[in-house]
Amino acid sequence: MKKLLKPTFVFLCMCGGLTLTGCHKERPEAEVAKSDIVFTISGGSDDATRATAPVAESDVNEWCLYIADADGVICDAVSTSSLSVTRTLPNGSYTVYAAVNCGLEPGSVSGVADILSHERRLEDEGDGLSMFGATDFFVSDGAYCAIPVRRLVSKVVIRKMSVDFSKSPDIAAKSFSLDAVYLINVCGGSVLQDGWSFVPQSWYDRRERQAGAADALIHDSVGVTMTSGQSHDVQHVFYAYQNNTVADSRAETWSPRHTRLVVECTLGGEKTYYPIDIVGSDGRLARNSLYTVNELVVTGYGSTHPDLPVVGPLPYRLSAAVMDWEGTHIIEEIF
Repeated sequence: MKKLLKPTFVFLCMCGGLTLTGCHKERPEAEVAKSDIVFTISGGSDDATRATAPVAESDVNEWCLYIADADGVICDAVSTSSLSVTRTLPNGSYTVYAAVNCGLEPGSVSGVADILSHERRLEDEGDGLSMFGATDFFVSDGAYCAIPVRRLVSKVVIRKMSVDFSKSPDIAAKSFSLDAVYLINVCGGSVLQDGWSFVPQSWYDRRERQAGAADALIHDSVGVTMTSGQSHDVQHVFYAYQNNTVADSRAETWSPRHTRLVVECTLGGEKTYYPIDIVGSDGRLARNSLYTVNELVVTGYGSTHPDLPVVGPLPYRLSAAVMDWEGTHIIEEIF
């Protein structure tokens, strides 16, 4: 089984001392010491295993570095596809913002607010996942700064699906097929700034499966006929933006609600659905989190609709865990 967890991405900033002319306007140029800053990026190899459309979880297609001075004014910016870039700055205090695969060019930003409010669309994540980070640092001879960046998306994994109708002989006698696995109620956009204040204006697959631009990230067709005792061991991986909806809804009239993982099947000629809410212990789906369903065991009929709960006892057994993507701690375990 391939490894699911990723090492943290880090921008490494190494400073070599130089005494050059300065750019601080309040001091004569000859009096200002400068340092060359070599920004580099490091990260783990990509071991994503989507069933249909592989996503480059670790690839860096381009990254943009913005540096703001102590007054919050952007004094330097650069966009590059190289894994290292050198900048020269007057010694002093700064805040650095790093945007990876975000489509954010230096000329499109006039201030820090433009960086933090830059919105990404989920369908644009397939060619390289967006990542963002910021940190304060001090430039001086021999200074060092590391900027950890976090992905804007969360990763949802279902490793195995099994069928066990041993306690229901009447159901076991019927045909059963695993048709598809997908996410519903998926936020269509997210901004670079972390937090829960952003309200998405667009959603994918509201309440049910709807073909759209983000299908490669949130939908897998399966089409496998199974009988009791059999398992589908193909791992399916999906990606979704954070969802800050705490109060869930099942109403037919649309309103923001929990993102759900849905296993769609056909049992005895009838469509049946097994929805699983993708939330942490606080009732929300956070960015850069990893939600793993180790195994879903179907034991009976599911729901009549992807967004509706099952009536009566749960027709499946579930083993799942929620943790940050880098695997430094488990947020919640569900059995």
